[in-house]
Amino acid sequence: MLLLAESAATASEALFPGEHTTWHGFDRYDYEVDGQPVLVVVPLEPVPGRPWVWHGEFFGHRPEPDIALLGRGFHLVHMKIPDQFGAPPAVNHWNAFYQELTDKHGLARKAALIGVSRGGLYCYNWAAANPEKVACIYGDAPVCDLRSWPLGKGKGTGNANETPKLLKVYGVSTIDELLAKAVSPIDQLEPLARAKIPLLHVYGDADTGIPWDENTGVVAERYRKLGGDITLIIKPGVGHVHGLSDSTPIIEFIARHSLAQFRSTPDPIQLGSRRELFVDRFLIDSMRGVINRFKDHPAMGVWNSVDEPEWDKHPVEPLRHAYEIIHELDPDHPVSINHAPRGTVASVRRYNVACDITGADIYPVAYPTGLHGGSVFTNQELSVVGDVTRWMVEVAEGRKPVWIYLQIAWSGVVNEGRTLRYPTFPEQRFMTYQAIIAGARGIIYFGGQIPTALTPEDAQLGWNWQFWRRGCGRRRR
Repeated sequence: MLLLAESAATASEALFPGEHTTWHGFDRYDYEVDGQPVLVVVPLEPVPGRPWVWHGEFFGHRPEPDIALLGRGFHLVHMKIPDQFGAPPAVNHWNAFYQELTDKHGLARKAALIGVSRGGLYCYNWAAANPEKVACIYGDAPVCDLRSWPLGKGKGTGNANETPKLLKVYGVSTIDELLAKAVSPIDQLEPLARAKIPLLHVYGDADTGIPWDENTGVVAERYRKLGGDITLIIKPGVGHVHGLSDSTPIIEFIARHSLAQFRSTPDPIQLGSRRELFVDRFLIDSMRGVINRFKDHPAMGVWNSVDEPEWDKHPVEPLRHAYEIIHELDPDHPVSINHAPRGTVASVRRYNVACDITGADIYPVAYPTGLHGGSVFTNQELSVVGDVTRWMVEVAEGRKPVWIYLQIAWSGVVNEGRTLRYPTFPEQRFMTYQAIIAGARGIIYFGGQIPTALTPEDAQLGWNWQFWRRGCGRRRR
């Protein structure tokens, strides 16, 4: 069973396939997507929302900003498809990689794009086709007009060796045919401006290979006329040399605009932890990432929603919407909600719309007895398990199976001032069979993971195997 309680804000790192190496001390994974080689570099501690940086070309060149952003919790990705000049086939490959990263691995819905030199063609052309998926674009001496480079139709030197490759990728044989068919960033700025995508360009004013005034200069003029926001950092007397001696402006630009997508705003979906009515939209994306990561795992059994929602008076609508999202992405696994022995049949029944399985926990073994049932269930004997089970059967109205959570350990026996007490084998057996006789269709034993209830040996293993051998293991036989 996988818990989604408290939402998916604590989504753990999605596992990436392929060859595992390291890059500047960070885990790197190389594999293929859409038949093309890709790489992902993973931060040690991903920041909530899982922002990421996408390199168009020349991954690893002047890596200072990348290393700093990895240290801040950003993922770093690259798809190696050289000699495609950001043409439609390259855009299609990028679409497939984006889908893989966001749907399967839960990365943020908006990426920060880095276009170094000809990498600008990939970043700008993909952004023009997908403006809603872009947080910002950092261009470092980027190619923004094919006529300037590689064709050399302006004052720049161009690159005659690259022209045949460009003709090939567009499926044409002459320059005139190419100019009629090819797309350049300078001609596709309007979708970016409408989406309010911020741009940063760093360039040398002595660049003869990719002259700034034929590329960055044109972008800046047109983008500002469209109402767009672009920042320019000029390097006087510098040619086609990338980066800054102090990368801080680049790092802060990417971090600021990438994290802007996660700023807290009232969200009508209201999907969050049980103590929050409004949450950042990244929480929803994180939850989708968790679902996509685990839904096909062989150990996957049940999605468990927010724990004990009636006791905490959690609004029903967020849980209902979460339930719909789970089944939209994973129709094959049920969703359960576990209640505390609190409230009334009517107040607990409200949450049936947000689950496939309902149930409750009841932990009667403690010093003194009867702590867990509260004022609703005053029976201090083990038979209170049957009372709670029958109560939940009434809540379910015969429409949903009932699961009962029985104790290994709980706060009433492990918190400071309490005496640690486990159910004996006869007690656990009695509670188990009484729950089943009263109508339970599933039994879960809770508390095996609580650190303060573990022996030193079990603490190393992370679970209460001593209790299992003494209690649950005997009953299983």
